[in-house]
Amino acid sequence: VTGLLLPALIVALYPLALLTSVLREQITSASTSDHAAAARSLGASAWRVFHQSLLRPSLVSWLAVLINQLSIIFLGTFVIEIIFTIPGVGSLFVEAIQQRDFPVIQGIVIINATFFVLLSWGSELLFASVDPRVQGSESTAQSSSQPRLTSGTYLLLGGLLGFAVVFPILCTQLGEMLGPY
Repeated sequence: VTGLLLPALIVALYPLALLTSVLREQITSASTSDHAAAARSLGASAWRVFHQSLLRPSLVSWLAVLINQLSIIFLGTFVIEIIFTIPGVGSLFVEAIQQRDFPVIQGIVIINATFFVLLSWGSELLFASVDPRVQGSESTAQSSSQPRLTSGTYLLLGGLLGFAVVFPILCTQLGEMLGPY
């Protein structure tokens, strides 16, 4: 367990600092807004002003940064596994590239692509639940309670799956350049 403390700290330190600074900046800018001043003038408690007038409007941009950082953390763990010689998907991926094991390479790429598509789709649903203005127009035939896939998600899905097909060719070239491990 203690051997995982430094890798976990390295992976989490930058996203934690970035998320903290983004949330602080958003709350600071929301504290000077008209609706926060109106809530204070109506006699709302400091807790209520903070949670309803400062924190809630700040969550959309903070969640956007969080989703972006989750993808960076996910990819960063591959590199950290290799640097700290932790057995995992990162070292399996490098070994598969060197041995030109295309099914393993394609499997890892497709699983990662699926993770990123689900992360993008989940973030759209999360944004819609936090801020109703993000939901979009109600003129579609679907009811608003059903999750919708936007064109951006379809574009991301197509791009990532196309990348999964082309990626083994790139890995062959990379494997030849790396040589034996």
